[in-house]
Amino acid sequence: MKILLILILCLIEGGVVAFNLTGYAGGLILIKCNSTFDKSTKSFCKEAKTFGCDELFKSNVSEHWQGKGRISLYDNNSKGFFKVAMRNLTVSDTGKYWCKVNGRKINGTEVHLNVIEDKRESRIELGSVGQDISIKCPYDIKYTNELKYLCKNEGVACKDRIRTGIKDKWFNNSDNPNKDKKRFSLYDNTTEGIFTVSITNLTKEDAGIYWSGVHVSFQENSPLSVDNITEVILNVKNGNSSILLRL
Repeated sequence: MKILLILILCLIEGGVVAFNLTGYAGGLILIKCNSTFDKSTKSFCKEAKTFGCDELFKSNVSEHWQGKGRISLYDNNSKGFFKVAMRNLTVSDTGKYWCKVNGRKINGTEVHLNVIEDKRESRIELGSVGQDISIKCPYDIKYTNELKYLCKNEGVACKDRIRTGIKDKWFNNSDNPNKDKKRFSLYDNTTEGIFTVSITNLTKEDAGIYWSGVHVSFQENSPLSVDNITEVILNVKNGNSSILLRL
């Protein structure tokens, strides 16, 4: 599943009013909103057809993903932000959205989402223990300067396996004290608009759901950022066959 987000920054009198996003049916977006450093209730809402804003999901649970249906929320109150993931987008998801704290909209977090009917599905891939793999992740060329990453969704959060802003040369986790992360390397080919993640010596523990993403941060003090994500489900078996994950 490849998701292309078209983001247009709207400015009025020098302040951020809203972000326009275009996604694809079946896709996934991740929205991060700055909030409070406490256990206030965090929520995500969509503009109602008549009046007000209908809450899609709310939570006062910290440091754990909480979800209902296609919406999930992760509140990292120790760092003052929360994330909202919207999966399996549909055309009916088109509309205006806000992040909220204790029922109040957070200024600067208005999102205008337009979903196009162009079905994108997650890829299910099969790998073999002991083999090396390469995950190729195309992205829109306008995201050349943004951070690229691969994280594994472990329920509590999507934990980074590798993340870097280094361009046009291999970056690896050789200095990382976690020996499992040392097996991950990333090459961002800015000419072609593709970054590749290499994983050596695949293990059964590598099986799971991964997000390969481009992290887009609009302004230094913006309360909102968006991740353009591709989801890959990796199954691992014993055997000698080599694998290539094509996204």
